[in-house]
Amino acid sequence: MRRIYTDRIARGHRHYCDLAAMLLPALSRAKEKARRAQDLSNFKQVAIGLRIYADDNRDNLPVFDNQGVWLWDLHAKAGDAITDSGAKRKILYCPGLTASVTDLDKWWWYPNGPPSDHRVTGYGWMIKRATGNMEANILTPDKQFMDKLISATNSAEVEIAFDAVLSEGLNNFNNVSSSSGIVSVQRSGHMEGPLPAGGNVLFVDGHAAWRPFKQMKCRYNTNQRDIRFWF
Repeated sequence: MRRIYTDRIARGHRHYCDLAAMLLPALSRAKEKARRAQDLSNFKQVAIGLRIYADDNRDNLPVFDNQGVWLWDLHAKAGDAITDSGAKRKILYCPGLTASVTDLDKWWWYPNGPPSDHRVTGYGWMIKRATGNMEANILTPDKQFMDKLISATNSAEVEIAFDAVLSEGLNNFNNVSSSSGIVSVQRSGHMEGPLPAGGNVLFVDGHAAWRPFKQMKCRYNTNQRDIRFWF
């Protein structure tokens, strides 16, 4: 009798293990879908903030001095211009599970805390910087930094901000070295194994959409440890 009872327990345990094995991937996919939706919502709110700023400044975008050559580096005045125009700080950070740059004071007041002129955000920005020569680091001639938010025939195709998808060299996406002193490695917020799944992109016309990684290109090289941005 005891053996029969033990066998039933073992079969029940196997059943629950099999059920969990089926449900966990589905749960993981559902959570990632929700994170991508929140990420998309972030970009839509950023679009509103940029539009409000541009309307108040003759269609100009918040162009200020550069604070580093990574595309997620913004001058404090540029970051504050977006948040002061109706967006909250947290929407400048990707909610993706594997994002290395998140909504922390250490990034917002980089590198030594307030006061600081440097904002490290979770997104890459194609907003022009007033100083430096970041244009020289663009790898594809079809992309450029923007200083105005104006309507154009291709405004639905011109990127203004995007999920930070970065690599060290052309193949290392999972362990991009970091000298920040905050994290040891950098990663995109939407990793799928050793490669990014993709990322959301905000366009000049104000719409945002998911772009699979296979449709992305390596478009910018920081020239620091061969670290590159893809979008």
